[in-house]
Amino acid sequence: AGNYIGTDANGTIDRGNKSFGVFVGSGASDNYIGVNGDEERNVISANGRAGVQFKHEAHDNHVAGNFIGTASDGGLLGSDGQSLGAYTSFDPYVNIIGTNGVGDPAEGNLIAGNSQAGVCVSSGNSNSIRGNAIHSNGELGIDLGRDGVTVNDIHDTDTGANGLQNFPALSEAFAGVSTRVVGELNSHPNGSFDIDFYANSAADPSGFGEGERYLGAITVTANAMGTAVYDALIPSATMPGELITATATDLAGNTSEFSAPIFANTPPADSVRGTDNNDFIVFTTDSVTHTIDINWGATI
Repeated sequence: AGNYIGTDANGTIDRGNKSFGVFVGSGASDNYIGVNGDEERNVISANGRAGVQFKHEAHDNHVAGNFIGTASDGGLLGSDGQSLGAYTSFDPYVNIIGTNGVGDPAEGNLIAGNSQAGVCVSSGNSNSIRGNAIHSNGELGIDLGRDGVTVNDIHDTDTGANGLQNFPALSEAFAGVSTRVVGELNSHPNGSFDIDFYANSAADPSGFGEGERYLGAITVTANAMGTAVYDALIPSATMPGELITATATDLAGNTSEFSAPIFANTPPADSVRGTDNNDFIVFTTDSVTHTIDINWGATI
């Protein structure tokens, strides 16, 4: 923890290695790269290949709280950037990049400024990628199979890196002190999934998201047809015009690619007018549902 790998001692000048920044291979397990605080953070940038590489059945490793691809202040380093932020190949499994969903939110990594994907899972399963800030990379924020966007399939029966877990489909988002997101996930029938939501200041050229700012998560359960519909209120603020994206992670820890983004809109006015006596009712809470008591035969 607390290392500068590929930069000068201040983390501001390109001094990159020709190969990987950190290599974890040959079944290596139970290693922590970074932890969850500024002093424990590694800056892993400007290397010729991936910043962090998991290979040959490396498992049960945790990458947390690092800056991967950026300068020590979180800004872009100003070099050509290393090829990939984090990369898995030759069947690594049960590795966590970011938070495990129940721990410290500071475990999320900043993964930006890489010339290819932010995180690429070319093979292996149960590799969780949650709660990170992933943006400004040359290719997808998360790429399963290293072949660009992987199209969703009905019931998620395909196989491959991270099981080629389907990503959520978002239909509506509303900005505010809390952020409301409506959508659905089609995946394994009767399965349980964590949906992680992110906000972005700009669209990714791929038409699919990255995840610049983490908002929060919900857990959903699919029905017998493999569909989970949700209308979620996430206790994180967004502004109208920000782009919302999401990922899905199954119980085995397989995280999907990012969804296509949708704009966060201004929420509709919470008001209705009575027609009998011109009463005007104004809702003053951020709740998704409201109760209205009507007396004297008013019509609304």
